[in-house]
Amino acid sequence: MIVIGNLLTYGVEGKKIAELKSYLQQNVEYRYVEDLHGFVQIKRAIRSKVEELNAKYKKTVPVEFKGNVDEKYNSGVLSFHRPGASHSILSMSVLYVKQYEEGGTI
Repeated sequence: MIVIGNLLTYGVEGKKIAELKSYLQQNVEYRYVEDLHGFVQIKRAIRSKVEELNAKYKKTVPVEFKGNVDEKYNSGVLSFHRPGASHSILSMSVLYVKQYEEGGTI
């Protein structure tokens, strides 16, 4: 199972970032999917929203989206940044987790 964690914000929030943040809080934050296929579907939806907002706010610097998860390390990140920026505007942690099974050991 892949779990998407809390949304972190860095820097100034304009209208475009506020709209993106609201979308992520309502549709992505604290969600999980069963497998990598579901994660790819979430990334597609996010990418579509970012493209929509970049088209809507043409006069602002575009936002770029990157999303990955590494099975080897059981983690990843969804990040949103401006081209050439040294840090993200928004980010979300992504974790691979095992489903709880009754009677398992801790």
